Amino acid sequence: MSKSIPKKRQFKEAYANEDSPKMPYVGRPYTCNMCGKSYMWKVSLGRHLREECGKTPQHTCALCGREFKQRMPRIEVQKMKTIRPSHLWRPFPCNTCGKSYTRKDTLRRHLRYECGKNPQYICYVCKKGFKQKSNFHRHNLNVHGLRL
Repeated sequence: MSKSIPKKRQFKEAYANEDSPKMPYVGRPYTCNMCGKSYMWKVSLGRHLREECGKTPQHTCALCGREFKQRMPRIEVQKMKTIRPSHLWRPFPCNTCGKSYTRKDTLRRHLRYECGKNPQYICYVCKKGFKQKSNFHRHNLNVHGLRL
């Protein structure tokens, strides 16, 4: 009897020599052929293809008119009559650029690292710039499959 190769190992080997910067993350075996995003579950890839990839936003907030690619959860829609959705409640505006935030510490971080500043972290694969280290690492992991 021959032993079968574990699924994760097969997946790693299939992409081991791939030079594409859109290499999927190893722990997410379902990859979109159009944009390169990868997902852990097949149903998530299906939702992405059905509602997001290459599509314009199709869902609109009844209170503000802002458009979203994904539906708002039914519970959130019911709460909208009594509670403001999070995208409407942002009491901490930046006086420089006009962006607003739900938390004061997020505004402080914006002022310290982002507002009017050049990106400090540059992806060496695709040359995209990031102002926050966490976004830089998330990009490398999700888009290029690199753990830095």
